[in-house]
Formats: sequence, structure tokens, C-alpha cells
Amino acid sequence: MRRFVIRPARSEIVDQCPIARVETVRASPSGRRRFLGALLPLLIGPRLSWSASDQPPARIGWLKIQGPQHTPGQLREFREGMRAIGWVEGRDYVVEERYANGNEDRLSSLAAELVGAGVSVIIATSQPSIAAAKRVTKSVPVIGRMNDDPVANGMARSFSRPGANITGIYAMTEELNPKRLALLREVAPSVRRVGVLLREDWPNAKHAWQVAVAAARPLGVELVALNARSADDLKAAFEKALSIHLDGIMTSAIQRS
Repeated sequence: MRRFVIRPARSEIVDQCPIARVETVRASPSGRRRFLGALLPLLIGPRLSWSASDQPPARIGWLKIQGPQHTPGQLREFREGMRAIGWVEGRDYVVEERYANGNEDRLSSLAAELVGAGVSVIIATSQPSIAAAKRVTKSVPVIGRMNDDPVANGMARSFSRPGANITGIYAMTEELNPKRLALLREVAPSVRRVGVLLREDWPNAKHAWQVAVAAARPLGVELVALNARSADDLKAAFEKALSIHLDGIMTSAIQRS
């Protein structure tokens, strides 16, 4: 006799999955695997004991802004994490991979492809990927690594109860700005003018800039904004930094992976 599992609506399940800060899930493979191992079975549902023909493998979407050449390490850690919780690729799950190859404008259509392929969950490996998936679906759970504060930018209602269909790990990029600046001053005490790489078109850019300026003020450091949305912009930003003789550069909310 088959067994069936009655599960709440997906959005309700995600609301029960807190967004983890980096101090909770350490930025290490083992920490990420433990977090993933606890989260994915809840979102997708337990693998039951009847045969594979009765229960097809879960389809997991993998959405990345860069190309496949940038992902082997991440996918290896993901598969190791799945093996650690007893999930075997091909038997229990399959990965649907989609890559934008650096073209952010393609992310929404790729996310739509994943939804159309019937994935149970989307793993979005960057802030732009999360935003694209959020635009496309309100029902498929999205797990992502967030560089911006997800509550401040409206992606989540709170860390403990995110609401909607978004959860994952918040890298606390903004909160680490004071430590970055302090470390820079420790390594190079003469630093006075520092460029900050950021994306002016990003929803949380203004807030990230304000946090960075507040952190720099007590250290007597002047910050200069360096807008960079693409690889070409990065080249121009570094050329600007050289031309105006900045003493150093730090990143803000532009990490892309």
C-alpha cells in the first residue's frame, strides 16, 4: 500500500525556513552542507520508500549568472551535501542547470525555463539570480546566497519568517564593511581615500553606500563610489581609481557568482 505525505503549501513551508546569517552558517563547505541538508528535504519533501518508478527523482533547478566553467566547485559541494543526507543523484534527484554566461538580462527567461521544467526548488547562486527567480515565480521555493540585507530590500519579511518563497544564507556584506575598512587600515595605515565597488542600479545600493560611509567616518577615511555592473565596468572602475590616485578599493554589493 502506498504512503502519501500531506504537505502545506510551498509558500507556507518556506515561511518556516529562516534565512541564516553567516555567523550561523559558517562560510565553509561543511557549514553550507549542514544548512542545505536541513533545508532541502523540508522544501522538496522526504524520499519515500517505494520504487523509483513510483516516485520519480525530484528536479532541482540551478541558476547561475556566470557560465558552467565557474561552477564545478559549487556543484561538487552541493552533491557532497546531498550524499551526506542520503540523496543519490539520478535516483533521488536530478539537477537542471541554467547559465546566463555573464548576461544578467537572460536570468529571468532561464528561471522561467526551470519553472517550466517542473523543478521543485531553485538554487540561485547570486543576488541577481535570486531577484530573477523571484520575478518569475511566487510558488517554487528559491534558496539563495544573499549579499544585500533581504529584509531591507524587500525580499523577506523577516529573517525568522521570510514569507513568500525566498530563503537561504545572508552573507552580511554590509555589516562586514567596518571590519573590511579596519583591516585595510591595519595593513596600510596611510590609507585615506578608498574606492567602493558597487552597483548604483541595485535596489539596496543607497543603503549599502550609507553603511560604508558611516563605517569610514570614524577611521578618517574618504570613500569614492565606483559604479560597476559588468566586467567592462570593472575595468573602467579600476582605471578611474588609478587616475584619481585612490589608496585602496573595497567591494560592496556586487559579488557575482
